[in-house]
Amino acid sequence: MASQWANSNLKRSSGAMPRGLLMLSLYIAATNARNNESPTLHVVAPVHAAITNASIEVMLNCFLAQTSRDWALTVVGDGYDARAAAVVGRYTDPRINYAATDRAYGDHGHTPRELGLGLGESPWTVLTGVDNYYVPLFVETVVEKIRANPNAGLVYYDFLLDMKGELAAGAAYDAALRAYGDAPAEEDPEAVVVRPLLDGRVAEIRFRRGDDVAAVARDFVAAEGLNSGGGCDDAACVADLLAGHMASEAARPPGSGGAIGGGRPRALPPYSGHIDATLDESGRLDVGAVAVRTDVARRVGFGWRHHAADFSYVRAVLEELARVGLEALKLPQTLYVHN
Repeated sequence: MASQWANSNLKRSSGAMPRGLLMLSLYIAATNARNNESPTLHVVAPVHAAITNASIEVMLNCFLAQTSRDWALTVVGDGYDARAAAVVGRYTDPRINYAATDRAYGDHGHTPRELGLGLGESPWTVLTGVDNYYVPLFVETVVEKIRANPNAGLVYYDFLLDMKGELAAGAAYDAALRAYGDAPAEEDPEAVVVRPLLDGRVAEIRFRRGDDVAAVARDFVAAEGLNSGGGCDDAACVADLLAGHMASEAARPPGSGGAIGGGRPRALPPYSGHIDATLDESGRLDVGAVAVRTDVARRVGFGWRHHAADFSYVRAVLEELARVGLEALKLPQTLYVHN
């Protein structure tokens, strides 16, 4: 069994870890004890109770299959999960780690990502999901790009989108949308229509580009009496989550969206094909498709809790890169599968 290390006073470079993010139990050291050097890349992968053992094992095994050993992987539980800890604990490689938040937050893995960002000593960090898969050349390719470009602060790459897990939810939404009726064409290019699925029915939120989406979201949540959902346990959290969806929709070109989740086409095949990753808010990016210098990532933090937190994080990183004069570089290679 790998060695275990616990510390209830973890710090980040920007100060103390926010209250509630103190590590609950285990942290298996992520450094190479033999040569006292930290690997270049630290991968943080949140896990929650619904993630299967097989998914966790796929993530761990895909890193053990990497052509480069220049990595560390921390699986961060959304609250301590003895099952997930046991799965991780079966792997004796000292680069594989387990940590946990003090309780379950149910916020799409964002709180575990924030905790994981403060762990490890690697100079570069990837925040991902434990149900994703990275090709064997991932670490080697990214590290080569980093070493060849000392002024890089962010490296991003293409990926495949695996939608198998969303097919059932998509079918339910399609059925509700048919019951709702065909939506009329929107002639006003400044208008945005977002249609969330609530209790098996389609609701509708209409607003204009440039509106205060936070205020619109609060009004909608109050009118619908929404006090929970999407990992939230109060109305303010639901409104914040919804506002993130709305802001993402408003950033899309007129006519390209309409349903929460980015207006993706229905009945997607299990794999939707190659995603040409971009750094704008067009929906062609996932947080797992981005490696960021750890010092930059920690200055930015990961304090967002809404569904569009990936974009908020990347946008904040890009602003920090511009401030300190570092570059964002594209690797035109497909390096992972996003589930």
